[in-house]
Amino acid sequence: MYGHLGLILPPHIYNTIVPPVHQGTNSWTDPPYPGINPAIPPNATPEIVAYYRDNHKETLRVWKLYLNVNAALRKNILTAIDEIYLRALKAPHTGFSNLKARDMLSYLFQVYGKITPQALEANDKVFKTDWDPTTPFEMLIDQIESAQEFAQDGNQPYSDRQILTQAYNLVYKTGMFFDDCKEWNKKQPQDKTWINFKQHFLNAQEQVRMQQTTQQTGYYGKALDQHLQQQCLQIEEATRLQCLKIEEATQHMINTVKGSTTDMSTITAPTAESSCQSASSTISQARFEQMFDILNQRLDKLEAPKKPRTKPTDRGGYCWTHGYLVDPRHNSMNCKKKKPGHQDNATRADNMGGSQYGKPT
Repeated sequence: MYGHLGLILPPHIYNTIVPPVHQGTNSWTDPPYPGINPAIPPNATPEIVAYYRDNHKETLRVWKLYLNVNAALRKNILTAIDEIYLRALKAPHTGFSNLKARDMLSYLFQVYGKITPQALEANDKVFKTDWDPTTPFEMLIDQIESAQEFAQDGNQPYSDRQILTQAYNLVYKTGMFFDDCKEWNKKQPQDKTWINFKQHFLNAQEQVRMQQTTQQTGYYGKALDQHLQQQCLQIEEATRLQCLKIEEATQHMINTVKGSTTDMSTITAPTAESSCQSASSTISQARFEQMFDILNQRLDKLEAPKKPRTKPTDRGGYCWTHGYLVDPRHNSMNCKKKKPGHQDNATRADNMGGSQYGKPT
């Protein structure tokens, strides 16, 4: 499962990566040379002889594989690193052929990989750099964990308490997560771990993003309302001007008729209506009616009461990423926006350390 990881890692680091159940021993052990022939006890039965031969054959195969992998690693190191930096390890006649890749890397780290106090001080400044909440929360996670790893390599690791305290302060300073910080402070001491902290504020930032999206949608809705109102005012003003023109043209026609020798009694209603239409031939009555209809429709939409937003309620669903206030049809398995570490098998009965958002008290 872990291959030849022990060929490049010191035992104390190897033990922190490989669980004891997979180690067999307390640390990695280089396969020993099994000899040319198997050591078969005297007077052994054919079955025992066959067993020792098969065992020797497998042991020899593992040993040869170990040598080949180590040789390949050693070659890669010598290709990447100028030989001058490993000159002290070079043997007069065999060169680097008898060296282990692990010993070569350890030498390089000890001689050239020392972390100075100045570098540790610069790393501490990175560790305490303010976080921009408009960037993903994963940026803060990477900042904290990278600084912790560097400090550990410099033999001045941050404690778990220091990591949590610094991360909490950086989140609090943004001014955007006061309620979430209160919820974190209420947790039991055993629950205040770095893993839980990351999940808690990943969920918190997701909620903030959802609220900002809603507010942004409301902003654009108001902008659209203002645009429609402006259009309606323009249509109304254009309509008013056109009506004035019609009224002026009609009055002019009446004054003209009055001043002529035409008998007023001969002007019938249809004749007067036809004259008015002629005077305002550039204006279509149908167009005016259409404009007024559009105006009224838009005004109705603007004046229509907006439906109040309802808060999400607990309907019995659960999702590892989004918590308890999800539609029952939305679950951990079919979630389309899974966060890192998402557990598909998480349920309401066993949330597997997932989101606690909306959990009933």
